[in-house]
Amino acid sequence: MNTTTLGEVRPGDGFQPDERMQLQAAGTSLAGRIAIGSGSAALFRRGVGQLWPEVIEDAGICLAIDGYLVHDGRFLLGGPDEARTVARAFRTSPATFLAGIDNGCCNIVAHDHDRRVTVIANDPTGCQPLYIHVGRDVVTFANDFPGLQAISPPFARDPLGCAELYWFGYQIANRTIFRDVFRTPPGSILTIDWRDGAIATATWARSAERPTPGNPTEVGRDLIAAMRTACRRLHVPERRYGIKLSGGMDSRLIAGSWQDPGLHAFTYAAPHTIECRITQKLARALAIPLDIVTVEGDFFSDLHAPLYPKHALAEFFHQALTPRMREAGIDCALDGLAGDVLFCGLALKRKGGARAALQNIFGTAGPELGTAVSDEAAAEIIFNQIRIADGTLPALKPDAMQAINALKRDALNDIAREFPNCDPGLSFDRRYIRFAIRNRMRRDVALQGGVCRPDVETLYPFLDRVLVGVTMA
Repeated sequence: MNTTTLGEVRPGDGFQPDERMQLQAAGTSLAGRIAIGSGSAALFRRGVGQLWPEVIEDAGICLAIDGYLVHDGRFLLGGPDEARTVARAFRTSPATFLAGIDNGCCNIVAHDHDRRVTVIANDPTGCQPLYIHVGRDVVTFANDFPGLQAISPPFARDPLGCAELYWFGYQIANRTIFRDVFRTPPGSILTIDWRDGAIATATWARSAERPTPGNPTEVGRDLIAAMRTACRRLHVPERRYGIKLSGGMDSRLIAGSWQDPGLHAFTYAAPHTIECRITQKLARALAIPLDIVTVEGDFFSDLHAPLYPKHALAEFFHQALTPRMREAGIDCALDGLAGDVLFCGLALKRKGGARAALQNIFGTAGPELGTAVSDEAAAEIIFNQIRIADGTLPALKPDAMQAINALKRDALNDIAREFPNCDPGLSFDRRYIRFAIRNRMRRDVALQGGVCRPDVETLYPFLDRVLVGVTMA
């Protein structure tokens, strides 16, 4: 197999010319195929943000990394020498190598020709998507659905996946909208046998760096120190950085903690909004150049309609920034996403929503749930907390609504099966945070970062294990 470099596809990658053209046109950054029983495997890589731009061939394996990772305190770029070192360490012991990740949003794929297996692994949060289709004679995978469809047999819809998308805005655990297609679990190592297509799944974990509990007044100091550590780990002089800046606390914390020169800020806003003025004031205070992308007029046609074929959504605006970032030569963009789950955005939901918040205010709230809550009881509570109501705008016809409601028990079973993965032994409130990280945050980060690819690689300081330790302490 020949090495594939950024912007270049060679015949030896195992894909047909029309497939390679479709993968390039879709902006797919990682794709592969395993022909069961034939002993052959294909691997496609398109670099993003000048990170890991090649398929690495070394010591009998072909390895590709999609996304970014900080390993043992170093932001790895994927140059030839570094890539070979990583390939050998990963082949020797995937779990040992993964345990060295300090921050990452990545998938690692290794075709091992000597052992006739493919090993697929990811970071602890699993935010970088990789979708796997298991067919009768072939296993295919890609980081997005258009890429997966380009190299796979036709898919059939999964009714439960569609119902969960309607109820929650995402699927629970590793379910997708298609049958026989699943998303790689967070913190997992999958080994696919080329001989029979069997998939063995293992998990790995590295404990977060949790500080010793101290005076509550020191929380702010600890948080800022942890964010500075996360930012320092992500900086290398060889890359040009931007930040998606808003008036919110998450991006403000990142911008104020970034210690290295050359940071360029970008924001989108409707004209004359308060948030835009706050962002401008913040950028001036930090002496950071700011590009403002105005969102007005018929922005739906330009920003949202193109997302439907690839992501099946129309609510994100991050993609509005990518043309300006591309013009400025930005390789990597810092994003405060994930901070809402780790810090503030789920406060109401963890306590049962707005009704429970009012009950707390008036002193009429019931007792908090402890550790003695069954998976089935937790599933009922979580379903009602994360379900998105239609309000006064019914989105479905009565017959479609009836068909979806008939699947509620199956959705509850999905939640009940996922809940044991969420810090057993802790209180329900703490376990709910972990559930949100494994589900809502994982899907949200994947989509908001995905809409900026393949032009820019998004980096998430809040995924640093030091920060996670501070927030979960």
